[in-house]
Amino acid sequence: MNQYSSTNDSYGISKSDANLVVLKPVSLVHALQKALRDEDLSWDQMEITSTLCLHQLHWPEPAMDALTIFWYNLQNHELRSCPNGQCVLLEYQAYACHEWHAVLERKDNGFNISIIDNDLLENITCEIFELDFKATLHEVSLSSSLIIDL
Repeated sequence: MNQYSSTNDSYGISKSDANLVVLKPVSLVHALQKALRDEDLSWDQMEITSTLCLHQLHWPEPAMDALTIFWYNLQNHELRSCPNGQCVLLEYQAYACHEWHAVLERKDNGFNISIIDNDLLENITCEIFELDFKATLHEVSLSSSLIIDL
């Protein structure tokens, strides 16, 4: 039976004092105040972290292949050049990675993370568009109230 991780070879993402993304053993990361969640990474941090993970993890080849293709597909996705596209893809990778790891821990029949779930991507796109729209409305209403107060 293949194990995907153990406490001896599990790594977590952290932020160094120089604002660099680093991998550290999970046993150290949980105590670190500067550890970042996947959804809080910048695009550059996600790219660096994906490369580090692929070099540091010692998982079975099919899992490593799936992650390699997953991050390749995200980095080359057409949404990346759209407004908020990187934000959408960052949210997607955070959710997909979390779900994929949860399935692996439960030892359920997993899913192929390398295949982009377009329905999920569309839902995340709509959520981010709605949040962006609400933020814009809020800014406009603040600007309008400032003009009226003058």
